[in-house]
Amino acid sequence: VIGAGPAGLSVAKELASYGHQVHVYEALPSGGGTTLIWVPAFRLPRDVIELDVNWVAKHGVQFHYNVEVGRDVTLDQLREKHDAVVVAAGCMYPVAMNVPGEELDGVIYGVDFLKKANLGQEQWVGEHVVIVGGGYTAMDSARTALRLGAKTSTIVYRRGPEEMVVDEEEQHETRFEGVRFELFSAPVEVIAGEDGRAA
Repeated sequence: VIGAGPAGLSVAKELASYGHQVHVYEALPSGGGTTLIWVPAFRLPRDVIELDVNWVAKHGVQFHYNVEVGRDVTLDQLREKHDAVVVAAGCMYPVAMNVPGEELDGVIYGVDFLKKANLGQEQWVGEHVVIVGGGYTAMDSARTALRLGAKTSTIVYRRGPEEMVVDEEEQHETRFEGVRFELFSAPVEVIAGEDGRAA
């Protein structure tokens, strides 16, 4: 099984329960996939993810961490070594804003920002952070930015609060933590400062 996210864990446990010998290959240093790298610990405690992964491991599933298919092992090698290969590698790709200046240093996609933050990797945040979007990635990014030292965190969303993907409780918690909302707005350009970074 390629990928130790929710789908990979489910497949691995199910196959193991039928008596198959299952190996899971994961590029990250631990299991959990999207729940680990895109959902902050303040929303999903890491011990809960660890319990799930350990529960699957108790069914005889063997995990191979820090193994990226395509870099450390090829798909053909996995096919030769195993009777079957299940690809459960996830599908979280960032969505571009398609505005001038979005390639500037200081602009980072929410999924990449959360991945770095949740894996404990160092990253520059700045004093004033603007998050474009109205989904869970936006809310999590806005709250995480404050935890990483941003003085202000503002969500810019092109529609109203009723049209946000997230529920009212999530919006309330985000506002409660000090995140500002700029509704019915959308960026038209990212402007560079004197240092060439997004300003």
